[in-house]
Amino acid sequence: MALGYLDNSKLYAIASAIRAKTSKSATMTVDEMPDEIGSITAGAVVEPLNVTENGTYSASSGYAYNPVTVSVSGGGGLSVDDVAMRTYGSELNGNASYIAPYAFYQNKTVTSVSFPSASFISNYAFASCQSLEDVSLQNVGEIGNYALANCVKIYAADFPEVKSVRQNAFRACTLLRSVTMPKVETVDQAAFMSCTNLRSVSFPNATTIGSSAFQSCYSLSAVTLGSVETIWNSAFYLCSRLTSLNLASVSSVPALKASVFNATPIGGSSIYTGGYGSVFVPSSLYSSFLTAMNWSSIASRIVSVS
Repeated sequence: MALGYLDNSKLYAIASAIRAKTSKSATMTVDEMPDEIGSITAGAVVEPLNVTENGTYSASSGYAYNPVTVSVSGGGGLSVDDVAMRTYGSELNGNASYIAPYAFYQNKTVTSVSFPSASFISNYAFASCQSLEDVSLQNVGEIGNYALANCVKIYAADFPEVKSVRQNAFRACTLLRSVTMPKVETVDQAAFMSCTNLRSVSFPNATTIGSSAFQSCYSLSAVTLGSVETIWNSAFYLCSRLTSLNLASVSSVPALKASVFNATPIGGSSIYTGGYGSVFVPSSLYSSFLTAMNWSSIASRIVSVS
């Protein structure tokens, strides 16, 4: 068998790589290298990573940080270091009062988030966190533009205190099925666009549904809006299974903009449902709905509820 030749430069390179992984500085012989390589920890050891609100972080060297729990200190807004939060971390928790723009943008590893003191999620804060499954932000009052967009593993959005869902906030959260937001007042443009598994929503206090807010939510079949005043252009466009819009609790006829029900069973398309949809309205407003702008075009779908 032929013997391979290994020059000194290659041996030095191997030794340097071993020292980098083990945080040792001593020289070593060729005979010692196999044992040194065998002692390197690879992925099994978990060590906490501590991050302060200004983005600095500390951790022991020589550890693999996936998975890891990241505890954020400081009561101010969270603005974090790219390497600390985007390379490391599967569980994120802390007491930050808000989550800064792009704080966890495109994080590859984070699966759960808990910030019980946060009142605001800034633009793109968790956008494209495609491993994120569990979000606990019970005191958040506003969700910024694209804040959770393209989080394709989120199943439920439970935000009991939120009042404003901004543009594209949950866009393309394709696994999202359950939305609980009892206090929400504004659902902005494209907020839930392309949430293709969303089945039903109820917003008892929402006054505004923005343009394309639920466009292309192909599974959406039932919507309840208790206080809505304006439904903007294409809000339910291409909701091809939307058969029920419950407005039985409204106190006045909402302003209805153009193309809201295009390509839906309420608007006249029955391709997927085998029938047409209905809009349920208070009996006291029934005649007003029949003649109101844009409502009159779907008068045959409007049903009086006593």
